[in-house]
Amino acid sequence: LANTYYFDRDSISGVRIATEGLEMARKVGDRFITAWSLYMLGLYLLPSDTAAARRRFEEALPIFVENDDKSGYALLFDGFATLEWVEGDVPRAVRLAGYAAATERSAGTGLAKLNREFAGFFPETLMTDPDLATAFAEGQQLTLEQVTDLALHREYGGGVSQERPDRAAGTQSARR
Repeated sequence: LANTYYFDRDSISGVRIATEGLEMARKVGDRFITAWSLYMLGLYLLPSDTAAARRRFEEALPIFVENDDKSGYALLFDGFATLEWVEGDVPRAVRLAGYAAATERSAGTGLAKLNREFAGFFPETLMTDPDLATAFAEGQQLTLEQVTDLALHREYGGGVSQERPDRAAGTQSARR
């Protein structure tokens, strides 16, 4: 139901339903619904509070991994990509989007594009820049462990700095 409100752009109802779903899922120990509720809350928070959105995505990530939910990986890493784009880290965003696109293709979901549209993030339009095209291609080759490190700002060996200087100082930039 939170998804329906999201696509209808009814944030107030969507956050309420996703929060209720999260509370119920935690109460009964349903990790699958917990992860999806966290993901939806992250999406809702992305335009207004990137730090809170990141926390929801980071909490959902190990749950999706434990459930081996490939459609969850695709959408969650696409959420991380959109978050990085909003914060202004375009190379990281495009690399994450590359992983999400490859995973989405193999899982067959086709939903990530809809989520990116709400944030105005269109990585395919950035492919005319050779460095970003390379980053996208690199992202498509990442392992789950590597993309997790990338999303969590841990060094993964792919040439991305361990942590952005502005993140270390606790600030964030907005890409509008």
